[in-house]
Amino acid sequence: MEWEVSLIFDIETNGLLHDVSTIHCLAIHDLATGKTLAYNDTGSGEPISRGLQRLQDADCVIGHNIIGYDVPVIRKLIAGSISLVIWLILYYLADSITQI
Repeated sequence: MEWEVSLIFDIETNGLLHDVSTIHCLAIHDLATGKTLAYNDTGSGEPISRGLQRLQDADCVIGHNIIGYDVPVIRKLIAGSISLVIWLILYYLADSITQI
């Protein structure tokens, strides 16, 4: 199956799921363009919310342990992210550990 927009993503945080309180950055690699962008809320780049919107607009999102960690952290820490989490679960999410 081919996807028009397939993105690989990863977040960097300050802890494990039970005690995490900060997402330092969100990195997204676009498989079609070969470009990788980093999003953060403290530097001069685009904010994390813009990266989350890119994930929501993608046809397919891919990552390592995103079902067990990244998506739950986003849900826990980002206000209004519940629609993204629901979208990720209902549409297409590929995790290198578990696939749904």
